[in-house]
Amino acid sequence: MSLVIRAKNNPNIVLASSNDHDGKAVIVEGGWYFDKDQVDMTYLRITDRLYNCPYKGVANWVDLELPDNKPARNVGWVYENPKAGFDHIAGRIAFYGRETSSTVADQSEQLSV
Repeated sequence: MSLVIRAKNNPNIVLASSNDHDGKAVIVEGGWYFDKDQVDMTYLRITDRLYNCPYKGVANWVDLELPDNKPARNVGWVYENPKAGFDHIAGRIAFYGRETSSTVADQSEQLSV
């Protein structure tokens, strides 16, 4: 199974991708959490804006800044120091596991050849 996040306005721009067998992405509560080395930060900016989840802790929002487009706020998030029990998402860049106004999530089977 592969997990891919693309920019909705330009589907040729892959923001994050991983094969679920490589352990570099996990799905938690519908969010797709990618190791930082699986995320192309060219158009992404980790902000100082915070979200406080009562279960996972404090996260920084991530914005998408594509050329010739208005920046899209809060397309992703990152918990640098999550609460106990969520250590497996620490430092991972997360995205919504569904289509949003700015991103497209693609989950597909990979066929062995």
